[in-house]
Amino acid sequence: MNCLIDQVIDSYLRQGQRIETIKKYIWQKYRINIDAKSIKERIKLLRMNYGLR
Repeated sequence: MNCLIDQVIDSYLRQGQRIETIKKYIWQKYRINIDAKSIKERIKLLRMNYGLR
């Protein structure tokens, strides 16, 4: 499930969506309540994996 959430976050960030939009989509699609702080931490980890700043 973690990989799925990371993929959703990554794809929506590439589209230029805001964190609140990503949070809302994850809730509607998968019924998982994730806070904005957790999404930001996942974004940091994704950027480290891709070698971005």
